[in-house]
Amino acid sequence: MYINKKIKVQNETGHYLIRKDTQLPLMFPLLYKVFRLRNKSVSTQKVTILAILNWYNYWAFKKHECFDTSFFNSKYDLEIIYPEFDGFLLFLSKSCKKSVKSTSMYLSCLKGFFEYLALRYTSAKYESCNKEVNHNVQFLRIHNRLNTLFQYNETNALSLNKSWNVPLIQIDKDLLDKILNIVKPSSKLTVNPMNPWKTPHIQLRNYIIISLLANYGLRIGELLSLTIHSIKPNLSGNGYSLIVTESNEEDSRFSKPLIKTTDSHRNIFLSPFHYELLSVYLNVVRLQSPTHHSFLFISSGSKRHALSYEQVKKIVSKLSNVTKEFYPELLDMKTFKLTAHTFRHVWATHYLEYLVETERQDLEVAKDNLRSMGGVEYDE
Repeated sequence: MYINKKIKVQNETGHYLIRKDTQLPLMFPLLYKVFRLRNKSVSTQKVTILAILNWYNYWAFKKHECFDTSFFNSKYDLEIIYPEFDGFLLFLSKSCKKSVKSTSMYLSCLKGFFEYLALRYTSAKYESCNKEVNHNVQFLRIHNRLNTLFQYNETNALSLNKSWNVPLIQIDKDLLDKILNIVKPSSKLTVNPMNPWKTPHIQLRNYIIISLLANYGLRIGELLSLTIHSIKPNLSGNGYSLIVTESNEEDSRFSKPLIKTTDSHRNIFLSPFHYELLSVYLNVVRLQSPTHHSFLFISSGSKRHALSYEQVKKIVSKLSNVTKEFYPELLDMKTFKLTAHTFRHVWATHYLEYLVETERQDLEVAKDNLRSMGGVEYDE
């Protein structure tokens, strides 16, 4: 499909991204090569072009067209790349089997390529916008978004390389109930001996986190983006909704949570039970803990920072280990490993079954409704 080719032109040797069928260079990588890589060492050019090559191969595999075509048709909108990075990182780890060092190096090279595209095409010449717009501000916005995206993916390169070949586990409703019972908070009358956390407010927080992941299919980035203002009455006045969207406030977390796609912004109807849970946590725990931010889930430390990706992963990992301890006879001990994304797949499976078997929806209609509820792009 595409290849990296070493070519000597006027006594200068360089690396170029070439279409295998036509032997012609691809436009945007060629521009990047000429204006940014030309004076770099041959070895640096090679690594950079290989990184871009992997991106172009992934894009062609996923979208069935060249990234150049997609970028041109989008009117040079870099927003098209953001939803694809989870899949691309998995592609690097699984298909190409790159080492952690190589993966991080490739991500760094790609960041430079995308920043060049942002700088070159964030202008009135290429965008259908008012010419008086401050394009430096526009570029800075894209630059910051890329920084956040690449910081998160570089941080997670190690864990993904370790875990890409772990098979997706199946959890039926009975096992899911048992897992939720493990994290069920103790009450004044009944102590839950299985719960690995002993502090009441930590038990409540973790129970709500696992419940939202398992019952509503939230992505971890969506969960961590929730604020104290995310719970709103329905417009119809017959209940409450969870508003899943990006927060506009300053976030001090190193790996900032991201909303994956434009379809991920959505309102999720809350059951009375989960609304009650969230209300108790909000009023008894969260609002009694003064912070400089409004994020919903906070750490147990004295500064009450917003909960991080790593902290949620530790919560789920601990739950995974305790589940194996209490229910070894129900599990394949070699493959069983809970992750935050496991719960999303479990939710999707159970919700699709509900739509088809209980609501009697046609399968294709049910899939569309599942995508809408889960904030999934149609072709994801």
